[in-house]
Amino acid sequence: AMFNHLLRLPQPFFSSQSMGDLISRITNDITHIRVFYGFAALQVINLGFLASLTLVKMVETNASLTIAALAPLGLMVIVIRFAMPRMHKYSLANQKAIGDLSSRATESFVQIPVIQANAATDIFAKRIGEQNDEVYLSNMKLLVIRQIIFPMMGLLAQLSSVIILFYGGYEVMNGRLSIGDILAFNIYIGYLTFPLSSIGIVISIYQRAK
Repeated sequence: AMFNHLLRLPQPFFSSQSMGDLISRITNDITHIRVFYGFAALQVINLGFLASLTLVKMVETNASLTIAALAPLGLMVIVIRFAMPRMHKYSLANQKAIGDLSSRATESFVQIPVIQANAATDIFAKRIGEQNDEVYLSNMKLLVIRQIIFPMMGLLAQLSSVIILFYGGYEVMNGRLSIGDILAFNIYIGYLTFPLSSIGIVISIYQRAK
């Protein structure tokens, strides 16, 4: 669809856009959008559906334990608020670097006879190397943020299970909950664990797609 759209654009458009950048958008950027709608959007719907049903059962069982078990979500909001602007910044830098590298490489391929005739192979190889380093460094910055967020999201999701065991155990000893209620809460949290822990992945995919 995008290729067909490009074929219909007026010629002045192609005078202001490099071929390598267009190729990068068709191959690289569309992949991020497709992954967002194919995986990230599905996870958001999954989390919303599970949360709406599971939270009702949790509140019916014990409202105070539900609040305590969901307390780590507040920490998730703080982590997300801290991470999203940085991920957006690094995603933009990485995609721009990929577009610039694709443009340089495409132009170089087309002009190889001219480059060789002018003995400029070393100069172009150096330029490609520098732009390749920019892609690598921008990707590494993005990777560091992702590798901090993903485990943290998983840890916060597991923290809910710990809270259920300690606070729920205290409630059981005081006769306000049964062991069966604790088991039920652990099952409910289990339903939410993967969607909650995947929030970090969803944020990363969203920022790239955005």
